[in-house]
Amino acid sequence: MRRHWISTSPQLSLYEAELLMRVAGIRQVPVVAEAALVGMLSHRDLLRAALERALEHPLERVNDLLSKVTVADVMDREPPTASPGEPLIQVARRMVNEHLGCLPVVEAEGNRLLMVGLVVESDLLRLAYAPAG
Repeated sequence: MRRHWISTSPQLSLYEAELLMRVAGIRQVPVVAEAALVGMLSHRDLLRAALERALEHPLERVNDLLSKVTVADVMDREPPTASPGEPLIQVARRMVNEHLGCLPVVEAEGNRLLMVGLVVESDLLRLAYAPAG
């Protein structure tokens, strides 16, 4: 599990979120507010939102329109999560079965889910193919 990750806030515009994801080279990003996981934003969510707006407006206005749409407007508000004590093999199986590129690791604090880590598919591949030793 990664203990350092990139996240975004629900108030960030989709245009800014797309830039963040492109610069960081990531396809999904946890949406965090006051240390609590409130959603997940995927590259697929961004593409869907851009396509919907592009079909309604001329292409040259899409970036302007996406600047007015926030992450909160399109994020998954109930993303799948894992707990810190969940066995890695179970996490890996869930990621494969549910077609997840990443899985936030959270601890419950009252009615909030605090992010403590992030398991990414590339981490699992690296672990699976790491030289023995």
